Amino acid sequence: MNFMEKIAKLADGKPEWDGQKLEPEPLEPNLFETLRDYRLSVHAWSDAEFTRSRRAFAYSSRRFAWRLAAGWALSCVLVAGSVSAGIWDHHRREAQATAAREALHEREVIEQRQQKQRQQAVSALQSMQTQQKQQVRSSDEELMASVDSDVSRQVPTAMEPLAQLMVDDGR
Repeated sequence: MNFMEKIAKLADGKPEWDGQKLEPEPLEPNLFETLRDYRLSVHAWSDAEFTRSRRAFAYSSRRFAWRLAAGWALSCVLVAGSVSAGIWDHHRREAQATAAREALHEREVIEQRQQKQRQQAVSALQSMQTQQKQQVRSSDEELMASVDSDVSRQVPTAMEPLAQLMVDDGR
């Protein structure tokens, strides 16, 4: 039922509103007519609003454009942040790997130096031991030679001139 039909029913003198009979108030007929017209115009307006076609989302193009621009800006910031975080993490890992390789190389160099020093110390110790052995051998040989010369004499020293005469006779 539209606005015009409702007004026609009220004009007949038989007011009816959604199946209910409305009776005018006997006190002030002008007030009743004013309220009746207001009520009918409100109902007509609400019926017109409910029956008109609408878009599902009534966004203005300006608001939509700003939201779209803000969405793109935020997504660009997120992508740039993700990429830069990945690059930074890659460089950090590479730096750690390089530092670990350098530390390992330094340890190897230090171990090689220590091993070379140990070998030099061992060779110096061995050469000292061989020198001491040679000195001991030479002193032992001298001692043994003197003992041998003292022991190997067939004739005591006092009788040596006589022993020489005997050796010359045997020729």
